[in-house]
Amino acid sequence: MRRLRRAYDLIIFPGHHEYVTSREFGLVTGFRNLGGNLMFLSANNFFWRVERDGSILRLIAMWRDLGRPEAALVGVQYVAYGSHLRGPYVVRRSDAAPWMFRGTGLRNGSSFGSFGIEVDRTSGASPRRVRVLAEIRNGQGRALTGQMAYYTRGNAKVFATGAFTLGGSATRRYGAGLLENLWRHMTRG
Repeated sequence: MRRLRRAYDLIIFPGHHEYVTSREFGLVTGFRNLGGNLMFLSANNFFWRVERDGSILRLIAMWRDLGRPEAALVGVQYVAYGSHLRGPYVVRRSDAAPWMFRGTGLRNGSSFGSFGIEVDRTSGASPRRVRVLAEIRNGQGRALTGQMAYYTRGNAKVFATGAFTLGGSATRRYGAGLLENLWRHMTRG
């Protein structure tokens, strides 16, 4: 684990990383606990515990039902999916991560993009210092609001997009700016 941490400052999960073995969950949690940074650019991460049996993954249970809710690691957790959950992000707390919005023209109340399909939000298991940076208000009620979140734990920085998919917006002006800012903040040299 320490060797992994010495070799890397950041692990990026560019897409939907839903199915996770116990070993992977433990390694990623340990990486974060040693000060490693995590970036989740899509939704519904670390949701199901699986076991590998040769080339087959066997579904065991949701991690949250096993006492290891994904929100404790990711900062947010999966709440719903469906095309009715799409919408723009609205910036809520630019002051919580001013580095994220620098140079983008986005400020509190600004909206950008069209995200959703699957959405995550904070929960009681989220770290106490988690900050919601932007939300997708999709007309389906607060319980189904997608939330972009950020928290620190010791030297570790953890960012979660909370919806499908910030990485997919890289060719758009706002997306390129947000991803560049995120990259600069989450890496160390």
